[in-house]
Amino acid sequence: MCVSPSVSVAASGSMTLGSVGACSSHRLCLSPTSPPCESHLRIYQSRITYSSRLCRTRKPSPCTLAALSDGDDILKKYGIDAAVTEVAPSAVPSKPQAPRARVPAQRRKGMGNGVFSLLLLNFGVFAAARLLNAPILAALPLHHWAPQWWQFITATFCHASWDHLSGNAFSLLIFGRIVEDEEGGVGVWATYLLCGLGGCLASYFSAPHTHTVSLGASAAVFGLFAVAVLTKFKPTLRHLLEAVVLGTFVMKQLLNEVHMVSSGRALTLAGVQVGHLAHLAGALVGVVLVLILSRLPSGEEK
Repeated sequence: MCVSPSVSVAASGSMTLGSVGACSSHRLCLSPTSPPCESHLRIYQSRITYSSRLCRTRKPSPCTLAALSDGDDILKKYGIDAAVTEVAPSAVPSKPQAPRARVPAQRRKGMGNGVFSLLLLNFGVFAAARLLNAPILAALPLHHWAPQWWQFITATFCHASWDHLSGNAFSLLIFGRIVEDEEGGVGVWATYLLCGLGGCLASYFSAPHTHTVSLGASAAVFGLFAVAVLTKFKPTLRHLLEAVVLGTFVMKQLLNEVHMVSSGRALTLAGVQVGHLAHLAGALVGVVLVLILSRLPSGEEK
């Protein structure tokens, strides 16, 4: 609330000064027809000046602004400077606001969009192949006797059985989330597709023009194994500990694949022969991806 001078405006448009100081015995009308004495003008000047100073620190009401403006005009009419400056509501300084506390970025809970979309596509293709029996779905796996260019990609989203799908989905969920946390949704998709492509190429060239069908996300998953471990090699104790734990598991898987390839044997799961060479090829592509990305200049070095 702003303190205003003791001023009232009569119906005739004249302004009256309230009783102040030595002039408490009467009320003086400040109008063009009745010039006031100098003492009353000085008292009125001090009241106007005092009120205007208060309005510089407080937001004045519309009636107070009008009274100040009218009083200033009357004083100027009689040649007295009221030292009143116009006070606009927007010019009144507002109370300083405390700076907002910075809200720390919350870590994403659950899987990211990249892993979610990959899992959704894998399960969607599997369900559609079992329920629809559409010819277009039968053309998605890689047919070695007559391969089509798209089959080297689409084969990574096809699975022969529920056990085949659930095993790959579990690894994709665990290691895909690690890759997505480090490289983002685009990174996990790029790793999946490129490593899957490398595995399909290795599988095809190991048995070209044969009555063989290659399908499954295993090569892509092995690529995620490699990328997830290598991206954890950072100079912090937390990352190094993660790299040791993940690396122990991944090394056991890779050494088992090397042993199977070198011995010429192959596991058979649910009537499907495991492509050990494709697994190693997917992991190799993952290693190459990390090496290439590590040589690219970072945003700070550009």
